[in-house]
Amino acid sequence: MNNTKISPAEAIRELYTFPEKFMETALKCTTTGIEARIHDWFKKYPHGMFVTEIRFSEDYIRKNPTECFVRAMLTDASMCEGRGRDIFRGIPQAEREKFLREKIIDEYIVPEELRLSVPDLSEFIKLFTSYAEKNNIPADKRERQFYRNLSSDLPKADILEIGGRNENDHLYYVTKGNMVYIINFGEWNAETVRKNEE
Repeated sequence: MNNTKISPAEAIRELYTFPEKFMETALKCTTTGIEARIHDWFKKYPHGMFVTEIRFSEDYIRKNPTECFVRAMLTDASMCEGRGRDIFRGIPQAEREKFLREKIIDEYIVPEELRLSVPDLSEFIKLFTSYAEKNNIPADKRERQFYRNLSSDLPKADILEIGGRNENDHLYYVTKGNMVYIINFGEWNAETVRKNEE
């Protein structure tokens, strides 16, 4: 479905207002073959940080904000679950809705504190930079180039905070050009650490 008249933030808010629309979209789309990678920047407890980069076409991101968000979030959830990029791998069609409702939605899609707000850009960048620096990412040989590229994208990106577990936990959906970034950082306690390691 083409949503050219709906901004990404409006499209995402609509999905959370009408959760059945998220489910309907999820059951119709596929995440197979999406180009995506998770960057584990959780190097120094308790300053947790993960960034998932997902590549689509710029035209697709612009014209299909609803489906793009659903596919991106499902891809991220699938990778976090260790399922690769195909969220429905090995799950029969008849069992997919149950799988989403019982495993994916509450854990990865709907945070305990739903915010759906556009953050103050300077505050967001300050927080993002602070968490990255606490985990020594700017000096990490494997991650510093991606960190620099992402940092240069952020001031020109569309950013929406989805929410978090509490006031010290933040989940963001970011789009810039042909890229989607799902950025999650916060002060994570031992329970959160165990969950991320499972």
